[in-house]
Amino acid sequence: MFKTEGPESGIFDIPDVCGEQSNSFFKETPKTQARCDFQNGGGWIVILRRNANVTHVSFNRPWADYERGFGDLNTEFWYGLRNIHCLTEREEVELQIEVRLDNGTGQIWTYGYFEVGGPETNYTLHIGQAQGPSGGFNSMAYHN
Repeated sequence: MFKTEGPESGIFDIPDVCGEQSNSFFKETPKTQARCDFQNGGGWIVILRRNANVTHVSFNRPWADYERGFGDLNTEFWYGLRNIHCLTEREEVELQIEVRLDNGTGQIWTYGYFEVGGPETNYTLHIGQAQGPSGGFNSMAYHN
C-alpha cells in the first residue's frame, strides 16, 4: 500500500496515471479503479491483497500478468508492476506492509521511500529503511 488521501476504505475511481494525461479543460482525465485503505495513519492505495481464506485468484501466472495486474479488487489482486511504476515515478511515496494472521494478530512496517522502476529496468525496486515492530525483520531490504 502507499499513501494517498480520502474519506473511508473501499474501491475508488482514480486518475489513470499510466494513461495519457489530458491538459485540456474540456477533456476528462482517464480513470482507473483502485482499492484504498484509510486505516493505519492515512490513506493507502492497496497494491497487493492476499487472503488465506479466499482462493478465487491464482497467483501462478506469467510475467505479462504481473506487469499489467490481475485479480479482483474485492477479494485478492495484484495491482500491476506498470501501474505501481506509474504511481511511484511522479511523486515520492511511502509503502506500508501489513501482515495479518488468521487469528487477527499481525504486524505493520512502513517504508518512508518506495519506487518501482520502469520496464526498461525490469521494474527494479527502490525502497528506504523500514519502521515497524521492535525486533522485526526488514524483509524488503534484501530486494532493494
